[in-house]
Amino acid sequence: MNIKWITIMVKNLEESKKFYEEYLGLEQIRSFSPRENMKIVFYADKNGMQIELIEDLTNKNTSWNSNAVSIGIQYDNYDELLELARDMNILESGPIDLGEIECFYVSDPNNVMIQVIKEK
Repeated sequence: MNIKWITIMVKNLEESKKFYEEYLGLEQIRSFSPRENMKIVFYADKNGMQIELIEDLTNKNTSWNSNAVSIGIQYDNYDELLELARDMNILESGPIDLGEIECFYVSDPNNVMIQVIKEK
């Protein structure tokens, strides 16, 4: 297992970018828009830990809100975990193609979203 990043769903990406860049001093390492009305920005600290900010204007009324947090974890056995999630009925969404990665979401017993990642 390799914890890749912590994801934070944000209400206003520009305000959030200002906070993470100007206040915390994190370096923006990439940004992209996998679909209309969605923007994603990644920041990294000096140790390589990443924070992913997502502004999704299409899902404002879903369970994902400005307080939503998820943990992105990369596993070598992605396909096996996907099948197990289906078997255990804990698959929340996915698999989702985000260009550089494919992922799916499960939620832990405390409703923390876990994003399981496969790099392409």
